[in-house]
Amino acid sequence: MTVANWITLAVGILASAIAIASVIVALRANARSTEANRIAGQSLAAQERVLPPAWSAASETEPNKIGLTNQSGRHIVIEKLDVEPETARRFVRLSHHLPTRVEYGDVYEFVVLAAGAEAVVLTWHFEGHSTIHSTERLL
Repeated sequence: MTVANWITLAVGILASAIAIASVIVALRANARSTEANRIAGQSLAAQERVLPPAWSAASETEPNKIGLTNQSGRHIVIEKLDVEPETARRFVRLSHHLPTRVEYGDVYEFVVLAAGAEAVVLTWHFEGHSTIHSTERLL
C-alpha cells in the first residue's frame, strides 16, 4: 500500500469518526431539547392553572346591559356569542359586530331586552393564536 493510500484511508477513518461524534452530540442535544420542552410545557400548564379565568362573571353595567371583562392579561378576539336558550337570542343585541377585539381589562357589553336569556357562550381566541376557546357565563 502506498503512502497516498494510507493517507486517504486515515482521512476516511478520521472523517467517519468525526461524523459519528457529530451524530452522538446531536442525539444528546436532541434529548436535552426534548426534556427542556417537557419542562416548559409543565411550567406553562402550572401558570395557566393559577391564572384567573379569561372572562369575568357577567355583571350588569347599566340597566339591561351586561358586561364581561377580559381579565386574561392578553388581547382576545371574540368570534361568536351564543345565547341559551336559543329562543332568547332575539332579545339580545350585541354592542359590536363579531368578530371583535377586546383588549385586556376592557369590558365587552351586550344588551338584554327581555327576560329569558339564561346564559351566554363566548367562542374566542387570544389575538395572534388559533386555539379556539369557549366560555359560558350565567346571566
